[in-house]
Amino acid sequence: MYFCSNFTIMTVITPEQKLADVILKNYNLIPVVNSFGIELGFGDKTIKAICTEHQIDAVFFSVLLNMINSASYVIDKHISILNTNQLVDYLRRTLRNYKTSQISVIDIHIAQLMASSSDKNEHLQLIENFFSQFKIEFNQYESDINNALYGVIESAYACFLQEKEYIFGLEYPDFELFRERFYQLNEKLSDMKSLLIKYLSGSFDRRIRNAIIYIISRFEEDMHDSMRLQYKLLKPMTKEMFDKIRIEHE
Repeated sequence: MYFCSNFTIMTVITPEQKLADVILKNYNLIPVVNSFGIELGFGDKTIKAICTEHQIDAVFFSVLLNMINSASYVIDKHISILNTNQLVDYLRRTLRNYKTSQISVIDIHIAQLMASSSDKNEHLQLIENFFSQFKIEFNQYESDINNALYGVIESAYACFLQEKEYIFGLEYPDFELFRERFYQLNEKLSDMKSLLIKYLSGSFDRRIRNAIIYIISRFEEDMHDSMRLQYKLLKPMTKEMFDKIRIEHE
């Protein structure tokens, strides 16, 4: 059967595939791989072989790659609760990396954009103020989610591993609250992009403006990828873990 070349057939990533082949098809997977301490230069090794070397569950890692690779990917394998901490660590690192990569780069570009303007541009000042407020809210979001979501999950994971009594006051975390706050942050990025596209005019370097729009767009996609992992993978794993802890100590 033949398909029109305008359509891309999404291939499911499996542990038996060569990791280099997978990344060559989607460069956006490089940060995911690097987050697990896997550096490029692994030759023709399969995902399974590389995961064995780095003591990573190959099925879990493949599911992670699939979820980042395709928003339509449906998890068809059971992911062990034992991978919970690895996923939390990955999500924590991802939040930190946003500040040192996308947010930092946008900051630099905004400064360059303002410096490129030969006149006082109110829209440029508005964009700078808007992004400054975004950074404040992002930092608060990171602090809150690290404590009230990831911290709670890590405490429950310690209980699960050590088969300790259920910690008094340890409640199932509010995933919906952080999902809502995520969408608020993402909406601010979209609003900023709209400002750059719809209203920014006058004297300034158009190339820098266009670069900021591209970086914001990539940032939005990255944030959606992380939220999908948090909601579609971490949430059910956390629920299963809490249920098992309660059953074991009833």
